[in-house]
Amino acid sequence: NLSNDERVIVNPKLTVQSIFHWFYLSINIGALSPMITTNIEKYHSYWLAYLTPLIMFVIAIMILIFVNKKLIKEPPRGSALLNFFFVLRVAFARDRNLENAKPSNIPQEYSAKHRITWNDEFVDQVKVGLQALKVFILFPFYWVCYTQIHNNLISQAATMRVGKIPNDIMNNLDPIVLIIFTPLANHVLYPYLQRLGITLRPITRIFIGYMLITAAMVYSAIVQNMIYNTGPCYINTRCTINNVQVPNDISVWWQSPSYILIGLSEIFTSITGLNYAYNKAPESLKSTVTAIFLITSAFGALLGLAIVPLSRDPYLVLMYALLGGCSFITGCLMLYFFKKYDDEEAESEKIIVIR
Repeated sequence: NLSNDERVIVNPKLTVQSIFHWFYLSINIGALSPMITTNIEKYHSYWLAYLTPLIMFVIAIMILIFVNKKLIKEPPRGSALLNFFFVLRVAFARDRNLENAKPSNIPQEYSAKHRITWNDEFVDQVKVGLQALKVFILFPFYWVCYTQIHNNLISQAATMRVGKIPNDIMNNLDPIVLIIFTPLANHVLYPYLQRLGITLRPITRIFIGYMLITAAMVYSAIVQNMIYNTGPCYINTRCTINNVQVPNDISVWWQSPSYILIGLSEIFTSITGLNYAYNKAPESLKSTVTAIFLITSAFGALLGLAIVPLSRDPYLVLMYALLGGCSFITGCLMLYFFKKYDDEEAESEKIIVIR
C-alpha cells in the first residue's frame, strides 16, 4: 500500500540486474557442496559422496514437477541460433555486409538457391547482438585466470601445510565470498553509490573485476614465491623425507586472499557479463547471445593449455605473474575500447529523463 505522495519507480534494467545476482547466488550456494562431499569422501567413502549430489538432483527434479503447471512456457519456435549464423554466412558471402543479408536486398535467384527463413528486422537484431558480442572478445583472458581455482591453486595448496582439511576444500572460499558479497553489492554497494551520484555501469564494473582478478594472480605469485623460500622442501615441493612425502612448512590459509579476490571479481565481471548479454541482446537473440557469452569460458579453458608448460616447478611464480599481467592489460583494453558503451547508456538515460 502506497501513500498518496509516494512514488515508485520501476527500472527494468535494475530488476534484471537483481535477478542475475540472485541466480548467481543460488549457483554458489550449490557450489558449497564440496565442503560436505570432500569430507565424506575422505572420512567415509566415495559411494556416499556421490549419493549426496544424487539426492539433491532428485529433490530438484521433484520441485520442477511440482511447480510445472505454474511455470510460463513459451511455445517452441525456429532456431534463432541457426538463423543467426545463416545471416552471418550470407553477409560474408555478399561483400561482408549485413545489409546484403536482408531478404529485401537478396536477388530472387539467390533466395531460391539458399534457404532464407528470416526477415529484415531479424538482420537488424543481429547487428545489435554483434555489438554486444564485441565486449565478450576479451572475456577468455578473464576465465583463464579464474580457472586457476580449479587446478593450479589446488596443486599449490597440496605443497602447503593443510592440517586435517582436504587441499581442494580451499576453493570453497570462492562461493562463500559470493554468497556474502553478492547481496551486499546488489542491495548496499550499488544503491549507496547511486545516492552519491556514482553509477557503476557495465563496462566499468567489468573493468573493476579484471583489476580484482589481476590482484589475485599477483598475490598468488607472491604466495608461490613464499612456498619456494620455505623449508623443508623449498623449490622441490612435496619432497620425500624418511619415505614420507611432506609439504613446505607454510599454512594453506595464506591462499585465502586469492580466493576472496577471485570471488569478488566474479561479482563485477561474471555476473555483469551475464546481465549485459541479456540486456543488450534483442528479444529474439537473448538466449543466443547469452549462450555465446557462456562459451567464452570454454575459450578461456583452451587458453589455459598455453600455460601448461609453466604449470610446474620452478616456473609457477612466472606463470601467476604472466596471468596477472595479461588480465591487467585486457582489463585496460576493455575500458579503452568499450567505455563508450557506458557513455552511450548514460546519454540515453538522460534523454529518457528529459522526455
